[in-house]
Amino acid sequence: MNDLINTESGRKKSWKTTFLVLLASLAPSGFALEIHEWGTFTTLNSSTGNGLSGLFVDASRLPAFVHGLPYFNYDPVSGWASPDKLRNVTVKMETPVLYFYSDKEVDVDVKVKFQGGTISQWYPQCYDCEANPSAASVDFAKEPYQGHIAWKAKVLAPGSNLPYTTTALGGETGEWTAPRSTLANQLRGQQGEIEKFLFYRGLGNFTSALQISFKNPGTLVLRNTGDEDIPWVMIYDRQGDLSYPASIWFQGPLKAHANIEAGKSTDDFPSYGPGTAAMDSLYNHLVVAGLSTQEARALLNTWYNGYFIEGGLKAFWILPRAQVDRILPLEITPMPDKIVRVIVGRSEILSPAFEETLYKAKADDSLDAKYGTDKYFLAYHDFLAKGKDWHLATALDQSQSRSPASDGARNAWNGFGQRGRASPWFSRTGEAGGFVDLRGRAVRPASHPVR
Repeated sequence: MNDLINTESGRKKSWKTTFLVLLASLAPSGFALEIHEWGTFTTLNSSTGNGLSGLFVDASRLPAFVHGLPYFNYDPVSGWASPDKLRNVTVKMETPVLYFYSDKEVDVDVKVKFQGGTISQWYPQCYDCEANPSAASVDFAKEPYQGHIAWKAKVLAPGSNLPYTTTALGGETGEWTAPRSTLANQLRGQQGEIEKFLFYRGLGNFTSALQISFKNPGTLVLRNTGDEDIPWVMIYDRQGDLSYPASIWFQGPLKAHANIEAGKSTDDFPSYGPGTAAMDSLYNHLVVAGLSTQEARALLNTWYNGYFIEGGLKAFWILPRAQVDRILPLEITPMPDKIVRVIVGRSEILSPAFEETLYKAKADDSLDAKYGTDKYFLAYHDFLAKGKDWHLATALDQSQSRSPASDGARNAWNGFGQRGRASPWFSRTGEAGGFVDLRGRAVRPASHPVR
C-alpha cells in the first residue's frame, strides 16, 4: 500500500513538475510575480493635427456585468453618454487589462491613477473607486482630471481552472473573452469574482506626444513632441470595407522631437491582405515591446475590427514606457519582480477630402442623416464648430480616407459576437494560422475572405 501511495504521489509530483516546466517555457521566464498590461488610447485628429473632442461614443456596449460610474453610463435613448454632461473628451482609454503570473497563490493590492481622465468602468469590483460626479457637466479641459481605482485580489495558483463568474451571468462577448487566451493565472476578486485579468476603461483629455497633420493630400507629417523615442509607428489606410483597397503608408521608429514625412502608399491591396500584413507587423512589435505571444494575439483578437477592418486613415504606435507611467501611475503590493506595460496609441486622422465632405453635408443639412450613427458624429460637429481655418485649402484627394463608404464599414462594427468580423488570423485558442473565429465557427483563410 505504501508503494502505491508513493507511486501515486510521484505521479502527482511528476505531473506538477511537467506543468510548471511547460508554463515556464510559454509564460514570462524567471518570475515569482510578474505583471503584464496592454490597452489602447484612441484619439481623432483634424487634417491639420488638431485633436477633436466628443470621443466618448463607443461602437458597442460593454457587458452589463461590468461595473462603472453611473454618471458616465450610456444614454437609454441614444445609447451614448449625454454630450451635455461630457465636454472636451479627446481621449478614449480602451480596454487596459492587467495579467498576473505567479508561481504561487498570492494576495495583491493594485492601484491605478489616470492623470487627465476618469476610470469610469472596471471589473472585478474595486474597493476604492472615484466618486460619481455630481456636477451638471464635466469639462475635461477646464482642470486636470485625476481618476483612480484600487483592487484587492487573490492571484490563484498556477493551473487553476475555475469557472469564470461572468459566464454564468450571461452577456459575455468575444471582445470580453478574447483577452483570456493567455497563460496568466486566474484571479479571485474581493467579492469572489473569478477572472483572468483586471479590466478598466476611461475617458480623458491630454495631448498626445505623436502629432500628425497633412502637408498636402498625399503627404503626412509625423512629429514626436515628447522627450522619449517612440519605438514604432505605422500609418494604415483602409478606404472602406473589405471590398476597398488598403495600404501601409509608413512604419518605423520616431526619435524624440523628430519630424518625418510619410507619403501616400501606391501599393493597394485587395481584400484584407494589408490588414493581415499590418496585423503581423503590429503583433511582432507588441512582442518586442514585452508582451507574450499569447497576450499580443489576445490584444489583436480583441481589436481586429476596430484596428484593421473599419475604414479610415490611422496611426498605430507604441507609447514609450515612461509616458505610460506618467499618464497611468501603477502601484502593486507586493512589489512584482517585473512589470510590462504596452499601450497602443490609435490616432485616427481626417483627410482634407473628408473634411470637405463634412462641410458640404453641413451646408445641405445632410450631416445628421449621413453620419448620425457614426461613433465620431460628435467629433465631426466639434470639427465643424472650429471654423474653416482648420481646413486645408488644397485640391481634394479623390481617394479620400474616411469616405462615406468607410462609414458603412464603421457602422457595421458592433462588437464581436454581433455584426463584427472575427479575426481570420487566430484560432479560438490563439494559435497562428488557425481559421476558427472567436465563436468557434470555421472561417476561410485570409486569401479567400468572407465578404
